[in-house]
Amino acid sequence: MSAPLLAPWSLLILPSRHIEGQVFGNGQGEVLWFGERECSIQRRHQKVVEECPGPFVVSHPHLREKLRSASVSLAASVKYKSAGTIEYLVDDDTGDFYFLEMNTRIQVSRSEELSTRRRCADSVIQKVEHGVTELCYGVDLVKLMLLQAEAEMKGTPGLTSNELSQFAVTEPRGHAVEVRIYAENPVADYKPSPGLFTDVDFPTGPGIRIDTWLEHGSTVTPHFGKTARPGATMQTSL
Repeated sequence: MSAPLLAPWSLLILPSRHIEGQVFGNGQGEVLWFGERECSIQRRHQKVVEECPGPFVVSHPHLREKLRSASVSLAASVKYKSAGTIEYLVDDDTGDFYFLEMNTRIQVSRSEELSTRRRCADSVIQKVEHGVTELCYGVDLVKLMLLQAEAEMKGTPGLTSNELSQFAVTEPRGHAVEVRIYAENPVADYKPSPGLFTDVDFPTGPGIRIDTWLEHGSTVTPHFGKTARPGATMQTSL
């Protein structure tokens, strides 16, 4: 069978990268940029690894400003408000990038209604993709969303320029890597293998924060979660 013809406006880009940009707008045309995440390693249409900053962008530093400019311009043009993620396909050879879609919400993985997060000085376990951005940019995106909602409930359009600018960060600090954890049986063709947690032990001590639904007796679903860890470099994160 011959390969299907591509429509005149379609492009097949190989090799390529999947890179997404994090924005936050106040609904008045003002938008903050919180860098990029790379999620090129995927399996079954699911992102397996998320990194911030994106390794490809780190090796092509001029690309970040282009992604920032495009993302901010798009969000500002529609007076976007709240957190949003703009996804791009990036040509591995030329660095050219193409718009895929915008997720107009906090970025979480498909089919994941519950999230778990364990945050401490050097580790975080979660089922959300924006966590690596929060770790590298020192921002709480959910808090920003709540502040925007609070401002609107008071009868204003949203956060003011001065209020929004307090959260602006120009460059990432360090590197964070997040990986998906699968509950599967590799000897059975990687079929889902949910089950019961019989022993759950989280660390305790100064500086450790636990936000989780997981406890003794919890049931693991086929979509268990992800784990992410920040560090000064990619190597220390891994």
